[in-house]
Amino acid sequence: MVYHAHGILEMELPTYYRRRWIRKWARRAGAFIERRIVRRADQCIAINPGDAEILQRIRKDRTEVMHVPPGISIESETTEDPRRVREKYGLGDGVLCIYSGNLDQYQGLDLIVEGFGAAVAGSSDDPPLELVIVTGSSTTDLGRILHKRGLSGRVKLLEGLPFREIRELIRCSDIALVPRLADYGFPIKLLNYMILGKAVVLYRHRYLGIDHMTNSYVVPSADGREFARGILALAADRGLRERIGAEARRTALDLYNWDNAIRRIESAYARVLGEDFAPGSAPSDAVPPAPSGDESRDARCAAQ
Repeated sequence: MVYHAHGILEMELPTYYRRRWIRKWARRAGAFIERRIVRRADQCIAINPGDAEILQRIRKDRTEVMHVPPGISIESETTEDPRRVREKYGLGDGVLCIYSGNLDQYQGLDLIVEGFGAAVAGSSDDPPLELVIVTGSSTTDLGRILHKRGLSGRVKLLEGLPFREIRELIRCSDIALVPRLADYGFPIKLLNYMILGKAVVLYRHRYLGIDHMTNSYVVPSADGREFARGILALAADRGLRERIGAEARRTALDLYNWDNAIRRIESAYARVLGEDFAPGSAPSDAVPPAPSGDESRDARCAAQ
């Protein structure tokens, strides 16, 4: 059995509940399930080095946990005219920010609301700031919060769009937002933004291969005002947005391509099945250290 973990259950399960006692039991349940699966699996794979270290502690002296970062597909260059996409969804021609993904608690949407609100308050409105939130979740509660904050006129909420349309909205946006604070798992939305060459504002994360002002704007702490500074810095400088976006795309192509991921995943299954894998077709399976920003940029190592 191969356990391919996309997060840490003990950490993630509690975030789906609000009541403290339920969160407590969800954490215990997640830890119990995780221990049983991880210790019984013949091989474990994790999508970031921190998760791999946690799973390795659970496995103790069993086979090493492999770190295999997720892959992203290179999208076709066939696109709609960005102006038509904006018109289609009633978006203006100012600086457009985007968040795409679910609205679960661990995503940190409260920080987007706080940060974008502070950015609007601190901007000159030339050009105006807008935000589009694209999700498969219900936006009823979020809509109420935005109304109370006086942001309804600045934020467009879109539900249930197919991914091809989400991709076009990302393409026509100027700044992408990732408010997630959790170090476990991997925000796949980040890869979607990077491969499409978008400048991203996100909180510091140890394992994503990101480098402040090179391939992203990294916010140092969970502070909406700091998030706002990132939005405003990118909104004011188109050249900076384009440079960071171009480097983000290069990072995605170098670190998160499917060829590397597939070779490593195949080697894990071959090991479990007792088969030989072609020499040199997969890199070392030991848990790699988390690279610094310079390492991830210069060495382009596949360990994020």
